[in-house]
Amino acid sequence: MKHQHHQHSHKEDQKGQRPHPLTQFFGCCLGDEPTPISPKIQSLRESLNNTKTEEINLETAQNLEITSDMIIGDILLNFPQTKSYLEDLHPLGLLSPKLSETTLEMFFSDMNHDLETICQKLTQIISVKPLS
Repeated sequence: MKHQHHQHSHKEDQKGQRPHPLTQFFGCCLGDEPTPISPKIQSLRESLNNTKTEEINLETAQNLEITSDMIIGDILLNFPQTKSYLEDLHPLGLLSPKLSETTLEMFFSDMNHDLETICQKLTQIISVKPLS
């Protein structure tokens, strides 16, 4: 007499449950298909491709104001003291391989942070003069 072995898929067990947010965040790595990019970020990327970027040469006495259209990778490269603040606001965001193409506006587009306040705080961080 053969024994029937009852098998059911793992998907049936989770039927109706919402995916864990962490699973959703890493969905691009866990599934066969990449996680779709939100329409808001896609439109921001398209508008970024149409704008010309200019190199900024800073004088030591010159004050620089951080704006929402600045690139995260450039800010981190030129002002490494901003890293801990950005990490506090968006801990996993700094792991993105696209930081050299991502503006502050894109970086925080799916979060409930006030971009103007973030820019002001970053400006304060980089404006602190070293003690001489």
